[in-house]
Amino acid sequence: LPISTHMQRLDIAALCASVGVAHEKVQRADSVTRDVMRAVHRLVSTNAPVVLNVPLSLGLSEATATEDAPIAMPSWTPPAPAVDDDALDAALGLAASAARPVIVAGRGVADGDAESSVLELADVLGAGVFTSGLGVGLFTGHPRHLGIMGSIGHDEATQILMDSDCVIAVGTSLNKYT
Repeated sequence: LPISTHMQRLDIAALCASVGVAHEKVQRADSVTRDVMRAVHRLVSTNAPVVLNVPLSLGLSEATATEDAPIAMPSWTPPAPAVDDDALDAALGLAASAARPVIVAGRGVADGDAESSVLELADVLGAGVFTSGLGVGLFTGHPRHLGIMGSIGHDEATQILMDSDCVIAVGTSLNKYT
């Protein structure tokens, strides 16, 4: 089929925007290096997913190196989080006084090797633990593990979430799907 009528043709930029993901596109065969580096810089500077869109026409063509500039890979060190002591005390007070707290953990917990710390907090609070879609695999076998939180969660777990009086999100962001 011609590229313009390909059955899987869709507006990648609009799709990315609809789920809150950054989008970068390879513009031409002679700009591949520049375009990929722009996506890498964006990824490193935001620490968020970036979709690199390589149009089918470019993916089917032969590439030749036309850019002789050296490639400088960016480095990124996450900034130390600023802690507002009053806000932290208030949050701890809410968590400690909750009758039915739950914790949802995501990719940040897995990447930060913090699963045992989150489970320790859950044990202290008597909280159930959920994972985000990107945290799947955390808490396997733990008695308080409730599965994935959100639109793809089990009905029973969703009811527990709806009945909770405090949700603690660790290493994840909350969106309309969670």
